[in-house]
Amino acid sequence: MASSPSRGISSPSRVRPMSSYPGSTPSILSFSVDLRRGKMGEDRIVDAHMLRLLYNRYLQWRFVNARADASFMLHRLNAEKILWNVWVTISELQHSVILKRIKLLLLRQKLKLTSILKGQEVQSLHIMIDGDGCHVGLKSKTEGGK
Repeated sequence: MASSPSRGISSPSRVRPMSSYPGSTPSILSFSVDLRRGKMGEDRIVDAHMLRLLYNRYLQWRFVNARADASFMLHRLNAEKILWNVWVTISELQHSVILKRIKLLLLRQKLKLTSILKGQEVQSLHIMIDGDGCHVGLKSKTEGGK
């Protein structure tokens, strides 16, 4: 005898509901159906109602926490962006200060060099003016050195 494939599958009316399996918890959705059939006692009705209230409260807190997390992440990203911009600005200012210090150092060295060269020019001019020329000035220097 050949058995038909539909013979092994039971019809929806023969399938036991999930809540009737031992060890499974009753579904919140089946609460009103079971209540109409009169299958639940007074304590189970109160327990199911409390479970529904607690589950709703739990969902509300999840929603509040998700909004708070989103807000926190937005504030954190803004703070990180501001800190990054501050860091970039400080780095640019430090670079500018270093360049200005280098320029100041170069100007000081240039001023020293100019003052040294001007002193030497003044000495060489005095030597030329004193005598008949450069030789007399050099001669007096060499004579004074003996």
